[in-house]
Amino acid sequence: FCGPSADQFFERVVSACQHRRSADVMQRLSPGDLVFIPCTEAAFIPGSVVDVGSDDTVGIELEPTASGQCERRRVPRGEVLPRFARGDRSTSQDNTSLMHMNAATILENLRLRHRQDQIYTYTASVLLAVNPFKEISGLYGEDQCARYRGKHIGALPPHPYAIS
Repeated sequence: FCGPSADQFFERVVSACQHRRSADVMQRLSPGDLVFIPCTEAAFIPGSVVDVGSDDTVGIELEPTASGQCERRRVPRGEVLPRFARGDRSTSQDNTSLMHMNAATILENLRLRHRQDQIYTYTASVLLAVNPFKEISGLYGEDQCARYRGKHIGALPPHPYAIS
């Protein structure tokens, strides 16, 4: 995706995400709410609200690390992004259907789909691809091409054949 139209598209997406982020942040936060907070190493990390301070900060308990350690942090309310619990680690084929559409939930959706070898995801009619760094059997070929031929976008899982 290149050219001036790409820049305009991404500006619109960022603007829409920022608008939705402002609305999401203004929602009432309560202890137990699931959230993301910014992290320099991992972009965003998941946690849950422990308390909401009168000083416009939020106490967050991060999800346990691999070693089982829990960490608590206090962050400015404006840095807290809501997240939706997916108990079964299901994903959305289209980012626009996420309950909370913000940078953190989009990245989380892409990460989970990548782990499940679902490397293509829509954001409306735009197809996003994440390099699997391996071959995924049955992803391409005449059978797949025929499967998508004549189908409307969204009728089948995201794939380059759906938009070609």
